[in-house]
Amino acid sequence: MLLAHSIGKDRVWLITHRDDVLDNDHQRAFDDMITRRIRREPLQHIIGNQEFWGLEFKVTREVLIPRPETELIIEAALAIVQDRNRPVRIIDVCTGSGCIAVSLAKELTAARVIATDASEKALAVARENARDHGVSNRIRYLEGDLFEPLEELDIRGQIDIIVSNPPYVRAADLPTLQPEVRDYEPRMALIAAPRVRKWRRGSSNSRLSI
Repeated sequence: MLLAHSIGKDRVWLITHRDDVLDNDHQRAFDDMITRRIRREPLQHIIGNQEFWGLEFKVTREVLIPRPETELIIEAALAIVQDRNRPVRIIDVCTGSGCIAVSLAKELTAARVIATDASEKALAVARENARDHGVSNRIRYLEGDLFEPLEELDIRGQIDIIVSNPPYVRAADLPTLQPEVRDYEPRMALIAAPRVRKWRRGSSNSRLSI
């Protein structure tokens, strides 16, 4: 994958040109990528994308790399909607790269999605992914912690589905994680406890009923 990315070709091309010799520029680019991977930088950061739900998503160090198991959220959400062409309203909390919001918007052609994230930089990546997949006109991105950005919206009783892949790692467990996760992925997207506890014990003014 690194070699294919370094020369701008796919893996099929590599198989059919296995005896070709790299020129100096491509060799240096490939060597640089190998060095980065030796340092345990995630493959997805080096090549800049990750496949999720059959779609390619841009990933950077500002967002959590989409995991295959997160596709279970897409499956569960789609199971709720019998007619995929009917209008539905969805909230995606802690959207990160936007992989859940974008995938659902692609599957549910009349869906409207509100996606929140506490990271402005993560939302920039999510917006780019939505544009790349042609669904940016149906996803509204709001910056803020968990449900807080929704407090001023008049959406009570109007939401069909709430989805989320929130931070789920305890701070004490961070040293035990793989270097690819511990050293390169955003802690805001990994470590949950302080932010989640703050929201749970919030006043009645900080809660949303739907």
